[in-house]
Amino acid sequence: MTRIETVVDSSAWIEYFRGTPEGARTRDSIEAGECGTPMLVLAELSDKYHRMRWPSWEADVKFVLSRSAILELTQEIAMRAGETKARLRKKAPDFGLVDAIIYETARSVGADLLTLDSHFAGLERVRYIGP
Repeated sequence: MTRIETVVDSSAWIEYFRGTPEGARTRDSIEAGECGTPMLVLAELSDKYHRMRWPSWEADVKFVLSRSAILELTQEIAMRAGETKARLRKKAPDFGLVDAIIYETARSVGADLLTLDSHFAGLERVRYIGP
């Protein structure tokens, strides 16, 4: 497997595909081909595309699958995610379990997390691309 430098979360993929200024800041990381995408991010993307009725789901998911390694949820990640959620809820009361799993997935492969989600801003090894 290619070394994973960056794990891309749902918000970063969405901004990339929507062609926003924030998405432009993801381009180099995504197009370098050294990125990973947690399996749960595929579910979040599917949900968003279908709720918003965006017609490009098939093409965009093919691109995600061709440009990034899909990262499985392991027992270790799942167990660490509960601790991470509890710890981060002290600062952000609405920090969710899925976010904790995505963060721990990035940590499990020693990669930075690329995100527009403000829940992650300021965390170690997070590249926050928000305003």
